[in-house]
Amino acid sequence: MIDEMFEYGRDILNSKRKNPQDDLLSAIANAEIEGQQLSQEFLDGSWLLIIFAGNDTT
Repeated sequence: MIDEMFEYGRDILNSKRKNPQDDLLSAIANAEIEGQQLSQEFLDGSWLLIIFAGNDTT
């Protein structure tokens, strides 16, 4: 189940890279540090943090 969750998040972030919108995930997916895109590990952690934070406040 964890693998599927990360795959789902990666699919969303890849979609946001290709078709950015005016939202937080698009900003994270397209962010750069010193001209380099964020690592997949960083993106996985960011996406997971957003999911957990949203769940905790619901």
